Amino acid sequence: MKILYYIYGLNIGGAETFIYSVLSNIDTNKYHIDFALQSHNNRNTDLLRLCQEKDAKIYYVPAFYSSIFKSIKETENIISKEGYDLIHIHQNAMINIAPIIAGKKCGIPIVMHSHNSLSNAGSLGKVIHIINRKIFASKVIRLACGKEAGKWMYGKLDYKIISNAILLNRYKFSEEYRQEIREKNNISSDALVVGHIGRFVAAKNHDYILDIFKRIAINNDALLVLVGDGQLKNHILDRVQSEGLAGKVIFTGNVDDAYKYYSAFDALLFPSLFEGLPFTLVEAQAAGLYCLVSTNVTKDVKVTDCVKYIELDSPTTVWEKELVNCFKEARDRKKIGDEMIGTAYDVEQMIVELERQYNLIVEKG
Repeated sequence: MKILYYIYGLNIGGAETFIYSVLSNIDTNKYHIDFALQSHNNRNTDLLRLCQEKDAKIYYVPAFYSSIFKSIKETENIISKEGYDLIHIHQNAMINIAPIIAGKKCGIPIVMHSHNSLSNAGSLGKVIHIINRKIFASKVIRLACGKEAGKWMYGKLDYKIISNAILLNRYKFSEEYRQEIREKNNISSDALVVGHIGRFVAAKNHDYILDIFKRIAINNDALLVLVGDGQLKNHILDRVQSEGLAGKVIFTGNVDDAYKYYSAFDALLFPSLFEGLPFTLVEAQAAGLYCLVSTNVTKDVKVTDCVKYIELDSPTTVWEKELVNCFKEARDRKKIGDEMIGTAYDVEQMIVELERQYNLIVEKG
């Protein structure tokens, strides 16, 4: 079966993590995956390397916002030339309809996969999304990473959830990883490390992470490690400098070994404004890491007792108290990670379901 994955680019994000899990584990004797991208600036080196290993071709199409007609035509040409059995579109909102139209013109099944519960595209983007949803949601096969992501993308229409699964052993707590990452970032073995992994965008709420951490930093031998990059990074850098936290906050940028950082952390702060179903929390639980999470994040991601939900409008002192408590609590992190085995977030379970869905889709035409 030949499948074309359509996504804006291969960078650092939930959709790319999902794709990495699929491409690593799907039966490549039965399913071949290629890519149609709009962006030439692709920084997910792990995924790009995996594409080479799996002989996955990468095609580039014009960005829909520069010329939707050219984008449709070139996507259509790729589908026709290579004879794909279906197109699997990965998006956070139904704004770009070019791949849907191209798939329809080529007469192949169109799978839409929702990876978020809102969009960063602003008010105009939300209006376009709502209009397109009414017109096109009924014309695609609907997948979502979770309930909120499904409701956002498809409204009241039904959809199938394909969980954000991971290869659990990759994220399991490791003393070796803990030591390696701490040495790499000049962190002492006895320091208390609060971490966050995610893009510097409004949805991730880095300002609030800093608000929570800065009081902890005064009274404890604690450090904050921020893994990722993005448009708001300089703003957070400026705040760290102006508030005298330069020695307490580490910015790693994008890293190829993010999975190792969960072992180096003692707690994860995740006060997001909105999410689909975040891989970060699945990965953190696989590492047995204590997570403080906003109630704006779906409860479906909670598999272990190391996830604690807090209202965003709670005083920062509530978050601070929970952080201090988690530092004092002894936990068997490997045992916590083992609780993920056999769940919907275990990649082996996810791949079985995804392959089943692909077979049903192609059989139905």
